[in-house]
Amino acid sequence: MNRLLGELAAIADKVVDAVKTGKIKHIFLVGGYEGAKALRSYRLWSASLTTRHREAG
Repeated sequence: MNRLLGELAAIADKVVDAVKTGKIKHIFLVGGYEGAKALRSYRLWSASLTTRHREAG
């Protein structure tokens, strides 16, 4: 987890600039635990639909 936070902190200024200039218009935060079984992939499934919808639009 600390590694992830460090990586995010390293690019935080770039993300803020991209939001301010309109290059990033939406940020989706998806969290939780999916589990190992295929039936527990709700978050992955919903995130992939959001990504496809945004690319098509």
